[in-house]
Amino acid sequence: MVKPGNILRTLKENNEDNMTTIKQIYNARYSYKRSVREPITELQQLMMLLDRDNYLHWSTCHESSNIVSDIFWTHPDAMKLLNAFNIVFLMDTTYKTNKYRLPLLEIVGVTCTCLSFSAGFAFLSSEKEKNFIWALQKFRGSLLTSHVGPEVIVCDKDLALMNAINIVFPKTINLLCRFHINKYVKAKCKMLVDFVEAWEVVMDSWKTIIDCTEIEFDQVNDVGIDSERCGCVLRQTHELPCACQLARYAMSVIPFNEVHVMWTRLSFSGLSECDSSSRLSIQQEWDVILSRFDEVDICGKVIIKTSCVKLPIRT
Repeated sequence: MVKPGNILRTLKENNEDNMTTIKQIYNARYSYKRSVREPITELQQLMMLLDRDNYLHWSTCHESSNIVSDIFWTHPDAMKLLNAFNIVFLMDTTYKTNKYRLPLLEIVGVTCTCLSFSAGFAFLSSEKEKNFIWALQKFRGSLLTSHVGPEVIVCDKDLALMNAINIVFPKTINLLCRFHINKYVKAKCKMLVDFVEAWEVVMDSWKTIIDCTEIEFDQVNDVGIDSERCGCVLRQTHELPCACQLARYAMSVIPFNEVHVMWTRLSFSGLSECDSSSRLSIQQEWDVILSRFDEVDICGKVIIKTSCVKLPIRT
């Protein structure tokens, strides 16, 4: 897991007469990896490691062959994180950054402390809408605590991905990230001030949620309960109490429901016992199978029976 350049630098530092080249480092790494996986292919090695480390993963094959076309995976700890913090996600696809030259879709989540985490990855055979739909459907299957999906998804201006988001998560707000907004604005307009730099100036005064709330507290005396003077920006953007709301609760405790649930989830240790177990159920799917089983003829019943997974019977 050390970069080839660092390996070569270490060898040179330990021995000034060392004549190793960077190409030899790459060849040695390649030979080592081949010896580890032995006769199996790289994809088989990947699937084996995903199973060994208990990753949640799905794959699909081309219709005319058994060749894997798309694969989605997520880490067990990422499962807990994405279900604890399922409000905002960022999605983007890297291009030609791996030796397979395949699109790699990365899904990143955001915690209530404004930190990010990797929620899932997908290697796709192409960047068509159907491939993104498949990947997002698998991602939706990882969301055990949300029936409608995340509230906000941020992505670049990839129309295929945006269309897929609208299909899989129709109630989710789909936004463009500010980096790509700045990129498109600069491409179309000649601006003296960089959009990102201007945005950073604004965001510097809102470094943390606590800072935002302190600013609102400072404005309570000037604004009072006048919502027009307040503007209610913090409430509309972060769903936190703004100055006029704080003025209403000046002499009392701010109700907990005035704060969005996003800012109240500081732990996911008890998630499996609290949130997911009370909502996670296969009863609806089971009812569909039984209904379909009653409708078909004897041949259909045999096919459904043989297709079902045989669960172990406890004695």
